[in-house]
Amino acid sequence: MIGRYRALVSGGIIVTGLLTGFLVARAETTSTGFSVGFTVPGVNNNAQGGGANQNNPPAPSAPTITNVVSSTTFTTASITWNANSQGGINSASFVYGLTNNYGSVGVINGAYKVDLANLTAGTSYYFKITVADPNGLTTVFTGDFKTKSNDVTPPVISNVVVVPGATTASVTWKTDEDADSQAQS
Repeated sequence: MIGRYRALVSGGIIVTGLLTGFLVARAETTSTGFSVGFTVPGVNNNAQGGGANQNNPPAPSAPTITNVVSSTTFTTASITWNANSQGGINSASFVYGLTNNYGSVGVINGAYKVDLANLTAGTSYYFKITVADPNGLTTVFTGDFKTKSNDVTPPVISNVVVVPGATTASVTWKTDEDADSQAQS
């Protein structure tokens, strides 16, 4: 509510103003000086009130998740990450599954690392990392990994082409699946 007020301050000084923060001070008698303290209410970005020239503290920012790395074998996976927040990390969770509905919970060991076992070889898995700070701000990171395939069938080589030169030869070939290849002379 906006209203006018008037107060008599010692030494014959009358202070008048509006409740919205306008202030007028005048001396009714001759004086050598006076001092009036007044806090100006106002509106700022964080709705806590304060003076017109008040600096507002920055709003807290959500935690960050960085450096997410996964490494896999045929039936295991390790996922590591970094998490950071101005106020610290209050909680972290890790879920994974064959779809992005997840379904399984990974136990976080130490510095943001999850070791998973008993996975199926050659299978894609989806995961979600969630971290929260003490203010309740959360950040979510989603990703996926694929376990190594336990393929025991060797690749089939085809379309071998040799192009001889005066002192060199070029040899090319194709395989029916991804493979590491080399030629020996």
